[in-house]
Amino acid sequence: MVSHCITVCKREQYVAKLRRYIAVDTFGKCGEQQCSGNKDDCYRRLAETHLFYLSFENSLCDDYITEKFWFALRYGMVPVVRGPSPQSYHRVAPPNSFIHVEDFAGPKALAAHLLALSRNQTAYEEYHAWRSSHKVQYPRAMCNLCHRLHYGGQQRPLRLSKLWSVEDLCHEPRDLGEKS
Repeated sequence: MVSHCITVCKREQYVAKLRRYIAVDTFGKCGEQQCSGNKDDCYRRLAETHLFYLSFENSLCDDYITEKFWFALRYGMVPVVRGPSPQSYHRVAPPNSFIHVEDFAGPKALAAHLLALSRNQTAYEEYHAWRSSHKVQYPRAMCNLCHRLHYGGQQRPLRLSKLWSVEDLCHEPRDLGEKS
């Protein structure tokens, strides 16, 4: 589900390379297909026919994980992620619940892994084992922020630019140079 057609992280180029090796359905403003209804209904219907969901962020920045990741988990697809580092996802995601593109040499190797998983139900189900011990709860950032502002301890002014610096926290794509 894509709403930003051209991105700083060039995810559209990564997807184009991935499409050489595996079918990729694209929904939304920038896709060939549309998914009617509300977001929940759309993800629910996608999960009926798709094992994986490309949860590729608009930017490659530390801790920048958006709702597309959480929706994929909630509705039963395995998110294939491209965004912050694998460590950022490990801090917030259930164990063995996602596939990170950085774990592969490039789109060709990722496609081979996804195809192999789609043919091996036992291996695929390992990405869902966490469901017996964890529950997906989408982080409610604004509610958490309000709670901390009202009930947090020490109050002091803080420059947001010190917390969120594109130069310090974001990086250019490093996975588009693959020859194949």
